[in-house]
Amino acid sequence: MSCASQPHGEPSEAAATPAGAFLLRPMIQEIVNLTATTIPEHAAADAPLILVDVDRGHTVDAEAGAVRRILGTLIRDAVAAAAGPLAASDAPTLREVVITSVHTDDSIEIEIADSSDASGDTIGMATASAESMATRLGGSLRVYRCPEGGKAVTISLPRRRVAAGALRRAA
Repeated sequence: MSCASQPHGEPSEAAATPAGAFLLRPMIQEIVNLTATTIPEHAAADAPLILVDVDRGHTVDAEAGAVRRILGTLIRDAVAAAAGPLAASDAPTLREVVITSVHTDDSIEIEIADSSDASGDTIGMATASAESMATRLGGSLRVYRCPEGGKAVTISLPRRRVAAGALRRAA
């Protein structure tokens, strides 16, 4: 379901976890579990399948609270979009959210893709807020429309923590 082509199954880097870094997968799994418990009972039949394909050894060396807010915002947004109304079609539809990650030479990229029927290129307030937080951490956020439908949001964070003073901007 992922839009971007990213390599999977990279070697685990748990042994090389820098001090202050945290494992990504447990945080994502906790957010997914909390999100699943907030789906109203009457909407449970339309709840999307949430797949987490994040290497157990992937780490993030950034402020954990900020990363949790970014991921929580984007995962909740993707689940809500995938659970939304579907276009009329004879084809069977699969409601899903797929969360993947990949390490590059200088960053970790986390993609959250949904199977929504959303169209257009506008991003909502939640995505704009997540983008602002990612930028403060020295990263970036990109939104893609997937050819097979839905959207994918990719957050790129530096592999090493950015010094707090490096992120201050002149007034």
